[in-house]
Amino acid sequence: MELGLERIEALLKHLDSPHASLEVIHVAGTNGKGSVTAYLESVLLQSGYTTGRFNSPHLLEPRDSIRVNGKPISTEEYENTLNLIKTLEKQVKLGVTQFEMLTAAMFYLFNKYSVNFVILEVGCGGLLDATNVLQKPKVAIITQIGLDHIGILGNTVEEIAFHKAGILKLNCPAVVCEQRESTVMEVIQKRANELGNRVILARPAKRVNPNFGEIEYFTTEGERRSIQYPIPLLGDIQLENSSVAVHTLLCLRGLGVHITDENIFSGMKNTKWSARLDWIETKTKAGRILLDGAHNPPAAIALREYVQSYLTTTNSPQNTPIQWIFGATRGKNLTDIFSHLLRPGDSVFCVPFSQPENMPWINCIPPKEIEEALTDASVTTRTFDDVIAALDSVDTQKFRLVVMCGSLYLAADFFRAAKIDIY
Repeated sequence: MELGLERIEALLKHLDSPHASLEVIHVAGTNGKGSVTAYLESVLLQSGYTTGRFNSPHLLEPRDSIRVNGKPISTEEYENTLNLIKTLEKQVKLGVTQFEMLTAAMFYLFNKYSVNFVILEVGCGGLLDATNVLQKPKVAIITQIGLDHIGILGNTVEEIAFHKAGILKLNCPAVVCEQRESTVMEVIQKRANELGNRVILARPAKRVNPNFGEIEYFTTEGERRSIQYPIPLLGDIQLENSSVAVHTLLCLRGLGVHITDENIFSGMKNTKWSARLDWIETKTKAGRILLDGAHNPPAAIALREYVQSYLTTTNSPQNTPIQWIFGATRGKNLTDIFSHLLRPGDSVFCVPFSQPENMPWINCIPPKEIEEALTDASVTTRTFDDVIAALDSVDTQKFRLVVMCGSLYLAADFFRAAKIDIY
């Protein structure tokens, strides 16, 4: 992975700087970025604005990273735009990476469609990420920060936070999720102070009932108010993510963007985000499964918390054994992830996933290596060559709850194999 801004800046200059005129909401963080962008897109569309949304990595195919008004661009438009950029690269020989070409294509297309707002998720980190060519984003967002991409962004959560805070810009308000690590907030606040930026702290919403949250906020006149809204995405982690999104929408309102409380209510209610605490009825022996992209320790904690909450609400014993279907990207700390996920009596089916298109730096951990990392004798294991074979081997008499997780690339393999249309 080659981080840096020189190549992407030069490439965009050759494309007549399509990013320069866009109104961008820039989103960095370790977990929650996708959910936040999904909420923002849904509410802005409900408010009558046109949107461009960029998420990475892609889920099923590269084109779904780039969405206009909630829909992935067509295969033809994706390929034509990439070919244009590849032809330009051959002429100017900048040595750009595949992610930088995808980023340039995204800016080019959003400029072509003249979208009102771009909701832009950082690829990796922030400071040196290809998306960080923006000089004047409308709002910068930082979601929850934890240990991920260790060695690339740093070896401590503070070093990682420094990179994430790199998206903060002069005269740009920052909406920041309340961080679990106080030292992380100190790093972010220090950067904001250096820029003279206003920081809006988004504390987790209060759950009003199972499907609604409430936050308090201050108007531009300094008046303290509250707002309640639906939270359709599952898990207590959405109290954080939805709060970040709604605080951002209220910040935009304060900047003159027309967003009503009714727009927020309707947009939040209709938000969808596949493969994140997603209950799916399969045609395999496993039947109904819980699918989640949890791929690092903070996400594993959130997933396990949801599982325990689900067991409580269904009057199931808290020690109910779980069948896990697990596949992960090389470089992940399996020991740490499993320490949060697994309990005695659980079973883990270790599976691979296929090579993601246009992402040669991504490789799955072979199932046998995953199995070797599972040293807890109270947990049983098996390896499989593909995800459907694993699902068809579940003992549903013993394991009534089946959870697939470890990587969004695994989720993508499952959607393709099961022929599930998520668009």
